[in-house]
Amino acid sequence: MGRLKTFDEEAVLQNIMRVFWQHGYAGTTFSRLEADTGLTGRSLINAFGEKDDLFLKSLEHYCAQARVWLTPLADDPTIANIIAFFRDITNAPSSDPRNFGCLIVNTVFEGAKIDPAAKNCQANFRNMVRERFLTALVAAKLPGAEAKADLLCTTLWGMGAEIRSSGTVKSVASTVDEVIALLENWQASSPAPA
Repeated sequence: MGRLKTFDEEAVLQNIMRVFWQHGYAGTTFSRLEADTGLTGRSLINAFGEKDDLFLKSLEHYCAQARVWLTPLADDPTIANIIAFFRDITNAPSSDPRNFGCLIVNTVFEGAKIDPAAKNCQANFRNMVRERFLTALVAAKLPGAEAKADLLCTTLWGMGAEIRSSGTVKSVASTVDEVIALLENWQASSPAPA
């Protein structure tokens, strides 16, 4: 008879995600996962699968969290909520894992080591973020909304790399200020509602 699980699967998955987020795929070992979760490698494998499975579950868990961060934009697609989204990044406390950068962006740097399911997760994440930005820009009736959404996504992607490199969200504070100024300028120049 098998043993019953005696751990909070959600909390363990959160820890697993944090380890991959901080150390990347290559830098994450079962001994590191064991230390951070308090579970044996065998227990982790039994509950979640091999390393590739753990990594994919981490990416999916991250994407679910990102949907929550983007909920205001989904519920109320406005430029003000794009601004709030960017401002929230630099307001993250030093204990927040966002100081590791963006988990999805971090995986891009590991390139060929990442399996197709993880690459698909990366693409879905970027498309989700772009779609949220685009919906808000279209709602504001901004000309060139597609290109503007691409610019915001590319800037966000670059910010993720900069945060990863520096280890702090504070490193992109001036970039966020410029993004906010740009968004406010776009909003000010948008056509008045009829």
